[in-house]
This record gives sequence, structure tokens and C-alpha cells, in this order.
Amino acid sequence: MTGRPMLFLVGKEDNDTPAQPSKEYLARIKAAGFPAALNMYTSAGHNIVKVERGYYDELATFNRCGRGTMTLDGHEFMGNASTRNTTWAQFVVAVFHQCGDRGAELYGTKALQRQALSETVNFFTRTLKP
Repeated sequence: MTGRPMLFLVGKEDNDTPAQPSKEYLARIKAAGFPAALNMYTSAGHNIVKVERGYYDELATFNRCGRGTMTLDGHEFMGNASTRNTTWAQFVVAVFHQCGDRGAELYGTKALQRQALSETVNFFTRTLKP
């Protein structure tokens, strides 16, 4: 934590970055006494200020299986897939089939753009000291 104000802008329908980790980090920042806030935008995906709908296809999401784990000997596990006795490429394909979805869905509206900009300026105007 830097001690600087932090504002989370979260799309409620974000299929790539769920809101829960941001909420948990927000609680830790506030408990440490630093200024922080989370603005949740309904009807918004991963990129809140992008008006047209689309996907960021260069990445995939793996949210359906929860967090993966790594053993002390360096093998990764996610869902029923493992890097033990398999190549990394085979592991990624297996995880995608079991846990994956198409890349982050990007969408928002002009109104959300204006709202996010206004709320961001207001937050930092209140919390940053000259």
C-alpha cells in the first residue's frame, strides 16, 4: 500500500476481474487508514468506458474453477487439470475447456463514461492534498 488515495472502478458484469478481490483489498486499505472507495457500475463489463460491445480476445478468463494452486515441487493445479505429467500447453488447453470463457467482455455506455469521469475527478479532488 502506498498511502495514496485509491479508487476502484468496477463493472458489475465484468467476466474477467470479479469485484470481490477489489472489495477485499478496499477493506484492507481502509483498515490501514488510507482514503479509498469502490464505485460499482451496473450494466458495465471489464472496460467501463468503452461504449461499443466487444471482447478482448487476446486473453481468456478462467473464473469458473476458482483459484489455482501450486505445489512445493512447482506443479500447478486448477479444476481437474495439472501440469504434472503434461506440457504447459496441454495444461492451459485442459483448464480452458473446463474453466475458461472467451476473453474479457468490454462494454459500457456514454452515460457511464460521464459518470465515471465525474466520480473519479470528485474523488481525487477530495482526497489529494495540494
